[in-house]
Amino acid sequence: MLEPWVGLQLARPGGRTCGPLLRLPAHQTPTRPRRTVALERFATTEEAKRRLILQLGDLGLPIVSWDVREGGLGFDLLSSLSNGQRVIIGHANGIISLDLAESLDDHREALRVRLGEPYRTMLGHLRHEVGHYYQ
Repeated sequence: MLEPWVGLQLARPGGRTCGPLLRLPAHQTPTRPRRTVALERFATTEEAKRRLILQLGDLGLPIVSWDVREGGLGFDLLSSLSNGQRVIIGHANGIISLDLAESLDDHREALRVRLGEPYRTMLGHLRHEVGHYYQ
């Protein structure tokens, strides 16, 4: 089952993240010394990302990391709460960008209502954007 996972290392207990992670928001700088709530909820998004990677493997889809091949799959997990700037959720040249602030139920629900969506989840975002990658 691991053959399609070029350049991808799965997490082992106590190990590193699963999947080709490109960036996380900076959470400690001299001007921003405390972690944001969204970054503390990173585990929620990481769980969704791992589930997606495993489902892609179960489907037999090839997964090549961005650092192995240009246009390969990668994840920018940013936070509008960390940098105070809007995070554009989407896909570009293999890189899927998500706003970690959406791991917060209240924030995600407010967006769902504002956009008139029947449901909104982190795994749903990942599935939607990775669909563009495989188009």
